[in-house]
Amino acid sequence: MLKDIALSIISPLNQAILLLAIGLCVHVFFPKWKKTVKGFLIASGLWLFLCSQYFFSYWLMSPLENIAQAKKLENMALKANSGIFVLACYYYDAPDKPLVSNFNECSIKRLVQAHLMYQQIPQTIVLTGGAFNPYSDAIYAEHAKHFLTALGVPESDIIAIASAGSTRQEIKTLSEAELGLTHFYVVSSASHSYRVSTLMQQYGMLQHTLYPVDHRNIKDIDIKLALPDLMHLQRSQAAFYEYAAIVKMYLTSP
Repeated sequence: MLKDIALSIISPLNQAILLLAIGLCVHVFFPKWKKTVKGFLIASGLWLFLCSQYFFSYWLMSPLENIAQAKKLENMALKANSGIFVLACYYYDAPDKPLVSNFNECSIKRLVQAHLMYQQIPQTIVLTGGAFNPYSDAIYAEHAKHFLTALGVPESDIIAIASAGSTRQEIKTLSEAELGLTHFYVVSSASHSYRVSTLMQQYGMLQHTLYPVDHRNIKDIDIKLALPDLMHLQRSQAAFYEYAAIVKMYLTSP
């Protein structure tokens, strides 16, 4: 229940609706406060418009994505007892659809990156993730393993570990697994870099190298106003989600 409320609040659209609702409530209960009502109505429209602009969503996302420098495959350094750790995203469990259609964009980027890294330096790939789909018992890690074997990675080089839904639980599960690995190349979304690295350290896995993917800030910022764009609203929402997740991480520290 609380999670659903939190996910709703981070949506710029819902934030704008909330401001609008507050303004209407003030209008009903305090009809003389006309300037206050007008302020809420204007703030609602301006906030929605601002979050739909490229430059604003870029500013929101930049501090998150700039935590870890983007890395190219050729810059991978060979390390002893190393593995590629791929954090989970989402699996739809639609057997009648093509394999790639069962994974969302985030999952595809992470798994393809892991495959390319394996081709660069063959090593153990560790997959985590559980039954994220509320309508299915499908274990993400097992299906991600199937995806990588379909790309040509030997099954013997893949370790799939079922875990609970949160990033903290995935990393905690990894820390408890006796894999004999002392270093991890960590593959996750660029905006998650700070939180992932902090959690890895909290659970004693100090030797890790972030290989972020799914970058949202690709081109340089161009400060100008444009028509509202749904893509930028989604990017603003993704940034709000990550900031909220960082706050939650510290509130629920082990």
